[in-house]
Amino acid sequence: MDGRNCYRTKIASHRAGTLLWGELTPMGFRNTLKLPVEQVELDIHLSKDGRLVVMHDHNIGRVTDSKGEIAELAWPELSKVTINYSGGQNPLLLEDVCELYSQTDVDLRLEIKTSKDWVHYEGIEENAVDVIRSFGMEERTTISSFSLQPLQNIEKFHFTGNRLWLVGQEILGFLGMGNVYSLGRQIGINAFSVHIGQIKDSIDFFRTMDASIGAYGAHCHRTITEALALEVDVFTTDRPDLAAKLREKTQNRIANST
Repeated sequence: MDGRNCYRTKIASHRAGTLLWGELTPMGFRNTLKLPVEQVELDIHLSKDGRLVVMHDHNIGRVTDSKGEIAELAWPELSKVTINYSGGQNPLLLEDVCELYSQTDVDLRLEIKTSKDWVHYEGIEENAVDVIRSFGMEERTTISSFSLQPLQNIEKFHFTGNRLWLVGQEILGFLGMGNVYSLGRQIGINAFSVHIGQIKDSIDFFRTMDASIGAYGAHCHRTITEALALEVDVFTTDRPDLAAKLREKTQNRIANST
């Protein structure tokens, strides 16, 4: 049975399968393409010289053999650092990922990050849209963020892909589902993703509002199984290999029961 499109829940390889191949490594992006998943998830920051660097943290200290803020470093320096647990691999640019994925059937799930102290990167949205369009991937890209500002800014550039609000656990708890939905709809967002620990209490509300609802943080057998059982629209996982196997098992069980 084909692993794609046979079951409503899509799988996104979080940080290109970080628990398998290191965090956002070239190997992770290549190996994700060998799995029956629908999306690869990545994060971008803006370097000192305006390059879109694929990395999760605004400071490279946790994930590489070097230190410093991405906003204060130029790409020639950043390109030479080594990603931890990667076997000597170096960081990528967004354009590198687009080139690798543009002729495949795996879509991009692109999270726009902020710099130190949650400061917004001026111009990051326009730069990202330009790169995505240059590879013909606009319709196959979902722009996501925990902040509404980038999701609102992206509209200025007539982005025709999807926009997704990653709703922080504290935000959902403080505002409540109704206010979260209303805030999203005010800027034209109808796709939301909540932490796997909050999905069970949230999914019925968002489905009632005819919104797309997904989950993040499903990294183990139990949480992946929960995401599949609830039939969320899409979930991110550090173990895309395990998620694909569990989804296939679910597909086979459904097929055998009909």
